[in-house]
Amino acid sequence: YSVGGLVGHNFGLGQEATIMSCYATGAVKGKGYGLVGGLVGYNEWGKVIRSYSTGKPTGGSSIGGLCGDKVTGAYYEDTGNFWDTDTSETTISAMGIGKTTGEMKTRSTFTAADWDFVNVWTICAGTNYPRFIWQVPIGDWVCPDGVGVEDLAFFAVRWLEGECDGDNNYCEGTDINQDGKVDLFDWSIVAGNWLKGGLIQGIDPG
Repeated sequence: YSVGGLVGHNFGLGQEATIMSCYATGAVKGKGYGLVGGLVGYNEWGKVIRSYSTGKPTGGSSIGGLCGDKVTGAYYEDTGNFWDTDTSETTISAMGIGKTTGEMKTRSTFTAADWDFVNVWTICAGTNYPRFIWQVPIGDWVCPDGVGVEDLAFFAVRWLEGECDGDNNYCEGTDINQDGKVDLFDWSIVAGNWLKGGLIQGIDPG
């Protein structure tokens, strides 16, 4: 059997089985002759693209920081994947590239592998790993995580600013309802999320 933080067996023979823009953070425990990986236990002819894992894999006969074991072939792909060698406590993996925790919390690690930090991912460098844009509370524009005084200062500089449009990313995101100006409506949304921190969990990004 095979077990992974996201997928146990990614089987791509005769079809495209693709894991793309995903991550897993939990510990993964196998046993016996199992294949154990932080993200995927066994990638058999499948594709894994721009994904990462941080959890510690244990047990089993073949253990990998990102992937326990693999079979390459016509549909196989391993592109832009990483795992944390510190938190996983292993430098071995059938797929991906191992990075330290510090490197995993550095934007350039991922942009060098063509990760999309415009439409898919965001990162608070030095503080956390990449996460999905939809997981960030509205009003959390700057580091550290959470809607706080740093974000209020960012918003205040743009208060009553007009001519917000797609060319300036709607005044760098502060024109939340995208009506062309930063006003009380936008402030009411920021106030509603005040001191909201961490990630938004269990939400369908649509």
